[in-house]
Amino acid sequence: MTLPTSTERLLASINTSTFLKEFSFDKNQFRPSPGAEVEFADGALWLKEHLVVFQIKERAQGADSDEQALRQWFNQKVKRDGTRQIRSTLAYLRDNPSILLTNAREHQFNVNTGQFKSVVSVVIYQPEHDVPEDCAVQKYHISTSTGDEIFVHIISLEDYSLICELLLTPIEIVQYFLFREKYLRQFEAGARKEKWLLGRFLMSPVVPEPSLDDAGRDCSKAVDNLQENLNCLEVRKFLERMGEKWERGERTDETEYYAVLIEFALLNRVGLSAFDERLKLAIRHASRDEPALPYSFEIPERRIGYVVVSLTRERHPDRQGYLVRLAELKMYERKLEKCAGVSVVFATDKVEIDWCYGEKPWSPNPEFERYLKENGSPFRKTRGQKVLMYGTKI
Repeated sequence: MTLPTSTERLLASINTSTFLKEFSFDKNQFRPSPGAEVEFADGALWLKEHLVVFQIKERAQGADSDEQALRQWFNQKVKRDGTRQIRSTLAYLRDNPSILLTNAREHQFNVNTGQFKSVVSVVIYQPEHDVPEDCAVQKYHISTSTGDEIFVHIISLEDYSLICELLLTPIEIVQYFLFREKYLRQFEAGARKEKWLLGRFLMSPVVPEPSLDDAGRDCSKAVDNLQENLNCLEVRKFLERMGEKWERGERTDETEYYAVLIEFALLNRVGLSAFDERLKLAIRHASRDEPALPYSFEIPERRIGYVVVSLTRERHPDRQGYLVRLAELKMYERKLEKCAGVSVVFATDKVEIDWCYGEKPWSPNPEFERYLKENGSPFRKTRGQKVLMYGTKI
């Protein structure tokens, strides 16, 4: 077995801290047929409907560092070999309905759902010395060697680390790569630094945007001026502890919580902040053992709702059933197809948090209709308001 390089280990560390352990894969050997074992990719990030695959190219320490040697390494190892390996990965997806990989929590999944909204291909390179400028400006490669067109992002490990440092949720990073491809296909942006592209995304993911695409606009300032989102960082830690808590518990299905966790991984920072705000309020109500209307919000484009419920101690015995019932009501009332729910109760001196997830097509339900008609909505009213995604400026 080939041991991982230092760059592969570093990438795995970055990905598990950014995408959560549940969705990061760095043990990527699988068997396409009995007796045959191949490597799917050097790294993978799997978010149910989104997949990011990585190939990593690391320059050997002590190798020739003259300009021509570095140029040759970039062209042969990064562009040629990295792209060829990406094509192999995509061929595995096409030809193998089952690709079982083990994530950083040591859980195995078939990552080939066959229902991807996006598959992002990335070659990350780590040279021991700076590559020549004519290589550094190459931010992507379009491969057409087998007839079909494949867009492959080419990015240094240093730049990828910056992206993961600033974009706080898994879906934001996927959205950045989708923006990056669209932008690079439309504009000659080789002279732009990655920091400029990242700043341009922070200002607006719309392509084109004439007011921002002008050569005189220094979008890199948006990176320097990005406001820190402490609430989002707090809820990320909360989600990380969710998996750790589940591992310590006595569960017949150790991956049951993934169905809930993935719906929070698919939230951007605005969505995570909305959840954080409601969770803190629910914990406050529950700690005082005071009745309170459930909190909720929704993401209309994904047809999903989120319910956060504080419970009094007397509701502790039926807390799971009550939570599921509220999630079903949220789906029905708003004609949604999915709902993730969280309940909070202080049964002893410590807070107890339960989760639920439901998914089904909307259809008329006389029982729910009768309940809503007689009792009205069980949820607090929410005000629709437009919130800027990233608090920054140039």
